Amino acid sequence: MLTPKQISAFVAVTRAGSFSKAALTSGLSQPALTKQIKLIEQALKLRVFERTGRGVRLTPAGETVMEFAASINEQYDRLEAAIAKERASPAGAVTLAVTPLVAHVISSPVVLAVREQLPDIRLRIIEGYGAGVTGWVADGSADLAVSYIPLTQVRHLIDGEVLFDDEMFLVGTPALFERDCIGSAVRFADLEGRAMVLPTVQNGLRRWLDKAARDHGFELHPALEIDALSALLDTVAWGHGYSVLPGCASLEYVRQRALKTASISEPAVPAQLTLFTARGRQSSAVQQVIAVVKAQSRRLRAGA
Repeated sequence: MLTPKQISAFVAVTRAGSFSKAALTSGLSQPALTKQIKLIEQALKLRVFERTGRGVRLTPAGETVMEFAASINEQYDRLEAAIAKERASPAGAVTLAVTPLVAHVISSPVVLAVREQLPDIRLRIIEGYGAGVTGWVADGSADLAVSYIPLTQVRHLIDGEVLFDDEMFLVGTPALFERDCIGSAVRFADLEGRAMVLPTVQNGLRRWLDKAARDHGFELHPALEIDALSALLDTVAWGHGYSVLPGCASLEYVRQRALKTASISEPAVPAQLTLFTARGRQSSAVQQVIAVVKAQSRRLRAGA
């Protein structure tokens, strides 16, 4: 039958009305969404979408699937929470490390869920940059961390699990987009030579971007380096250059500043939001907080 990932993708495309719009909110690239929908149609042996001039709409079979899919998606998270409650109530202190870019989409929802579902756990959240938060997990200062730092860079020290691929977007003012004739998508290679405002090299996202640039035969030389998301976006809004940011962590703030975005293609270069944990067996309390973080990441991916 259908997997939770397939159901989340189906609900996201249905609600958005197009694969491109769904990619902005689901945490999956358009190719990844297309793949999940194809898997659904293969499993059901039915077409669930038909293309229109502006996007897609449900077929009669798709409407039947949608009657159940939205509630199944919601029930999946409820089931996980219920199972967590039924287990012996874990207790103790758990430290979660997050980077500034993901703090605002992870920290508050996780804190609220832990207080509601796991009242005997004392959750502590600390903030740092990519190398810092993974280092804290490695030396025991933190039990788990969430960051965009590439898993390959720290796999020899700690364990990691990719939560989802977050599509990357070029961000800039409408005036810059008009001046440079940028539409809804831009090739990654076209970033070469542009005035950029990017996080510092300590930041996990910056490491993704530097690696992708090297893979395309050029180096990024940002005019300004700012780690704080709010200050970075304000600087872009003042017209000092473009930035490249992941959709789930930043698009809400991008819209608040009336900035424009273009998906990065040819090829798409998604950043992977990754959960890092120490090697060895985790305590019951840590395992429960890990489950809460994963549940929140599913909501982010589904655009909930």
